[in-house]
Amino acid sequence: MTISSSQEKSPMIGQSFEEKLQAIKRSAEEKKRLDQQKMYGPIDYDDVETTKESKAVSFPVKIGIGIAVVVFGLIFAFGDILPSGPTNVQKAGTASQQERDLKDSSQLKEQLQRFLTILKDNPDNLDALEGVAVSYAEIGEFAKAEPTLLQLVEKKPMDVEALRLLGEVQNALGKFSECVNSYRKALKISPRSITLWKGLSEGLVSQGNPELAIKEIISERDRLRTSKQENVDNKEQISDPDEATWIQINLLLGKLYAEWDHTTDALAVYDSIIKSNPDDFQGYLAKGILLKKQEQKGEAERMFIQAKFLAPENLKSLVDRYSKQ
Repeated sequence: MTISSSQEKSPMIGQSFEEKLQAIKRSAEEKKRLDQQKMYGPIDYDDVETTKESKAVSFPVKIGIGIAVVVFGLIFAFGDILPSGPTNVQKAGTASQQERDLKDSSQLKEQLQRFLTILKDNPDNLDALEGVAVSYAEIGEFAKAEPTLLQLVEKKPMDVEALRLLGEVQNALGKFSECVNSYRKALKISPRSITLWKGLSEGLVSQGNPELAIKEIISERDRLRTSKQENVDNKEQISDPDEATWIQINLLLGKLYAEWDHTTDALAVYDSIIKSNPDDFQGYLAKGILLKKQEQKGEAERMFIQAKFLAPENLKSLVDRYSKQ
């Protein structure tokens, strides 16, 4: 059943599900940065006590609890699979950001009410059902978002974005087994999504299975390595920034090792990227970030210089951002 022209439509109705999640991504980046500094601070891999405490914290906390982080471009995709670096919180503009957040929250709640009204009048309207689910997730009502998303995926079992958001919400609720199951269903439909592989690995880590997460990522890496199509230059062959490549899978593997305090293994992974792809900046940048965390500033700086030299013009500022943190 569709919405009649006489009914008021929210601006989100009629847009793709991916577009509806962009608002979540924009708010996610700022919340992620502030939460990391406020709640946990940077991870010191040399400090045993800090490491133990970090392991006790579920993975979604480190990326922003309950936020449906979706990849919308190379910078976001790449940043999400880099090792954790120092967090420098800029206090300037915080007050104005809080004011914007309050305004956005009010607008989201109004938007939710419009969707709920539409859904009450038209229970079979999938656009309204999607809108309710996303709105609940945006305002942090994850306990309400989950059953709505479950209804949605029951009606649209091949909707990868709905399954992805369901996995994020379940992770936020601490339902890690359900989260892993949602990501596995999504990967059956879209097995080449780096975002889904990242979500699955985070769910497994949250579930207490970092070894299994690493095993599955290694399996996917090996599969990609045997494919000639994937053993070519990432930038020339991949038009979809969310499509997993051998380099991206290795970056995710390195991040998992680093978060699990297996620094030597993480560095070995980054070295393998550099050896196999000496003209690609990504391996150098990832290694530089982790070396800087290890207080190996001289070697880290050499990695950053090489990364900036090789990075495309539109990503040189990304290298600068990480090198100056």
